[in-house]
Amino acid sequence: MAFLKKIWKRRRCEYPNRRKLTQVPGKPNEVDVVRAEGAVFEEGDLLGVDNLNSAFRTVLPRAASTRQPFCWMAGSSLAASGRKRPLVRV
Repeated sequence: MAFLKKIWKRRRCEYPNRRKLTQVPGKPNEVDVVRAEGAVFEEGDLLGVDNLNSAFRTVLPRAASTRQPFCWMAGSSLAASGRKRPLVRV
């Protein structure tokens, strides 16, 4: 399987973290939360199952074939490797 580089796009909008709260009728302590982001400038890529599985199918076999320590999160294999600084391969 050939490696196809994906350029991920970030969703860009006017108010990225804005949400609208609406009181649920008949339930005093319950609200509905809906996005209220304003104008959307660029849709961006979905962070979904298909995109993530595709990325892992490409990265994991390459990571397993290397002989050097490989850690997904900085510091996750420091105790086992004896290193003082994390080795993170990109």
